[in-house]
Amino acid sequence: GKARITETIMEGVVELLPALCTVGGQSLQMFTEFFPMLMKYSGKGKSDHLRSLVTATLHESLTSLGPVSAPFVPQILPYIINELTVTTKSDMCNRQNACCCAAICIKNEALAGTKSVASYPPILQATLQILVNGETESVVDNAISCICTMMTYSRDITQPFDQVLTAVLGRLPLKKDHRESETVYPTLCALIQSADPVVMQFVPQIITIFAQAVAGLQARLKPNEEIPEWAKQIGALTATAMD
Repeated sequence: GKARITETIMEGVVELLPALCTVGGQSLQMFTEFFPMLMKYSGKGKSDHLRSLVTATLHESLTSLGPVSAPFVPQILPYIINELTVTTKSDMCNRQNACCCAAICIKNEALAGTKSVASYPPILQATLQILVNGETESVVDNAISCICTMMTYSRDITQPFDQVLTAVLGRLPLKKDHRESETVYPTLCALIQSADPVVMQFVPQIITIFAQAVAGLQARLKPNEEIPEWAKQIGALTATAMD
């Protein structure tokens, strides 16, 4: 029926639009033209699958576009907050996509020198709630990465910081989505290097998490596979501390 045709079209857009957004020159114009259609299919009454496609497309497109996408973020974040807070329990994929999309929105705004201040606290609360909701490990990993992005680019929002950090550390190391390692562990390294007194009380716990993360990496690494950047950062931080 019509619903299935719509979803088939959107599946094509998911593949096409992020790729178009990597093409120089006209990439922002291309996204601008598609954006109203994307948001049309993000509203109430749309299927979980269709909204998940919209969220995935937004995430991939904003990742490709970078900071030039910042003017769209104020229109996107209310939808993302809704997906983080009222999505059905069964819709794991969309919560994952929503966490990733929120993170890239926050990053792109920071790099562009803007901030949708009113939207950040609800995102923080929604992602913290995911950590205590009994969600799947993949969703938790994405929520942690989103919070770490907030710590990096908008730390003033992640308050009270000791409580936010306690919640994050309590669910680490990452269990399923190890792609988030490149965000999460460098954030923790930067926090230690900041010598912030609030952070210093957590250093023993963070070091234990690093050890667990590296042990897990060793178990996953294939022969001759290059050590990822985040693990090198942990190694460098440890070496510096021992000097």
